[in-house]
Amino acid sequence: PTATPLAPARPPGGSSGGSAAAVAAGLVDLALGTDTMGSVRIPAAYCGIAGLKPTRGRIGRGGLVYLAPSLDTIGPLAPRVADLTPALAALSGPDPDDPDSLPAQDVPMPDRPRLGIPRQLAEVDCEPEVLAGLARARAAAEAMGCTVTEVDLAGWSPARARRAGLVLVEAEGAVALADLMDVPGALSPGLAAFLAWGRDLPSARLPPPPPPP
Repeated sequence: PTATPLAPARPPGGSSGGSAAAVAAGLVDLALGTDTMGSVRIPAAYCGIAGLKPTRGRIGRGGLVYLAPSLDTIGPLAPRVADLTPALAALSGPDPDDPDSLPAQDVPMPDRPRLGIPRQLAEVDCEPEVLAGLARARAAAEAMGCTVTEVDLAGWSPARARRAGLVLVEAEGAVALADLMDVPGALSPGLAAFLAWGRDLPSARLPPPPPPP
């Protein structure tokens, strides 16, 4: 079983925990993960490294086994945030095997980057350490010259958005992995039940997928 090198008795986060643990242990300088609803960012947090879920289409997904094509993204994991910039540049660009991939482009960094923090985050039940970490990150960004402002995403609820994302993953996963669902023992009981729930959902329950990139 893979563990986080920071605390060997604890898991490395999922589902790209192996990639994150390898980077954190110094086995590799860079690794790739797949992020549908946090599976690059969560292992990065568990293992004390940097991880990025880029804009959908920025990195081609040719060869990827999809779970939810509307949300699936390939992202790099590296020891530091600065290491993600050359990794993203090397990975970005068109992919003939991914119709959603975007052309390579240089994105200039503004002289004074702006970061927005949704006001609705106040609705999320967070542990004090998490809120303190967010405050430190905000202060660090401001110290480096970023303009940080609170923005009101009217009608957006973090809790409802998470549940809508899970419903989308359940439904799209049932389509993407339909062949495996019919093979005895191919899927764990938990995953099989997860996909069966999505397969049997009425269409009226499904949220609209994100727009194409």
